[in-house]
Amino acid sequence: MSNYNSTYTTYLMNRYGVAWYKFNETVATSVVDSKGTSVATVNGTTVIPGIENKARSFNGTSDFIKFNHAVIPVGAKSIRFKIRVPTNLPNRDTYLMINLSSYASQHGMGVQVHPSTGKLSFANAAGTQGFRFWIQSPTSVCDNQWHDILFTWDGTTKTNAVKLYVDDMSIPAVTATSQLSDATAYAEVLQIGRLSNTSYYARFDIDELEIYNAVIDPLIKKYFILSGDKYYSLLDKFTDNVIPTMTSSTSPSGVAEASSTYSTFYPWKALDQIVDHNGWATASGVLTGWLSYEFSTYKVIEGYSIKSGTTPAKRLPKNWTFEGWDGAKWAPLDSRSNQANFAEEEFRFFEIKNKIAYKKYRINVTANQGATDFLTIGDFGMYESKKILLDVDKNERHFLNYGLSKGDLIEFDESIYEIRFMNKTSSSFGTGKVFKQTIDTSKILIKKATIT
Repeated sequence: MSNYNSTYTTYLMNRYGVAWYKFNETVATSVVDSKGTSVATVNGTTVIPGIENKARSFNGTSDFIKFNHAVIPVGAKSIRFKIRVPTNLPNRDTYLMINLSSYASQHGMGVQVHPSTGKLSFANAAGTQGFRFWIQSPTSVCDNQWHDILFTWDGTTKTNAVKLYVDDMSIPAVTATSQLSDATAYAEVLQIGRLSNTSYYARFDIDELEIYNAVIDPLIKKYFILSGDKYYSLLDKFTDNVIPTMTSSTSPSGVAEASSTYSTFYPWKALDQIVDHNGWATASGVLTGWLSYEFSTYKVIEGYSIKSGTTPAKRLPKNWTFEGWDGAKWAPLDSRSNQANFAEEEFRFFEIKNKIAYKKYRINVTANQGATDFLTIGDFGMYESKKILLDVDKNERHFLNYGLSKGDLIEFDESIYEIRFMNKTSSSFGTGKVFKQTIDTSKILIKKATIT
């Protein structure tokens, strides 16, 4: 089994985490969500020694944990956990975790072990449309040994976007292509240890269940720029909201539009930078929809914000995509699901990876927070970014927090807005691999570089 890095897990949770169950409770009557707000009802189970601290054991006859919602997000997701399954299973499928009771009629995900092969599978059902995918480990996990499991999927139909890692986190054990994208809310609450309300109980041990709303990289892959004997990185500094303070659908510039509108709660009301009751609201009884703004010129937007009004009342977005219009279709730039409800006048900022300039952007909401009358957005903003050069040290804290990631684009002809010198008192790196490539810029003119 791969080495577990709690520092890296915390780093990932701070950015993409939905729920984190460490199972370190001293009594078996509760399960604490260290990241989100999931509430669990625990029936039975036993606290046992785990990988790092404690774990939870299920007896296969009556033990299960039932949460208060589906937990697993719609759209992009990663699910990681440690399991230990005995060699002698009953002659039926063993459901480790699931948030539906019927693959044939409901939307949801299930994780199970098959008794005849001992193989672990992840399945995503699309109700009457059939399975989005069914992916299975190449070998048995029923050997009474701990296994490190990671499942990732971006929620799309891209080739081999569904990935399952077993112990070796450097390469997926198996990949698959989903037949359908993931955009429909899952049917039931998540349960661990049994299939819905049936007698199909599972006998196994589990530790460190992590759930994310993005495809995570299981291994730390960060990079610094080395120049001479100094290490550098780049950071984006976001501008103020680049949408002007709107006073109508087209004033002072650009165009504000929406899928529907209630009364005088026009689309531009969410772009006027004034806190009021609701801002923009959909037509009565319409609980999904989109809000867009078209700039006068092309802009590279790398962040957006949502702010609730003075009476959010569960009308704010819960699931959505942020998209750019390429002249023919909407290009998805960011996807969020199962976002917690907004407090009154709460501001949330969302950073995205986008280097393409669009004139028109929108937020496309597929679910609100549970209200049955409207979908509303109090205030909506978009942001460009400027580059900051960071003078860093080669220590783990700087590496995780400031290191460049795979896929980051370095544009050498882009202006540097400012230089920051970071505190250099932390300890040095631990174990790992270092790759260095020297580039003689006197011989090769470089304008851009991408970390791959």
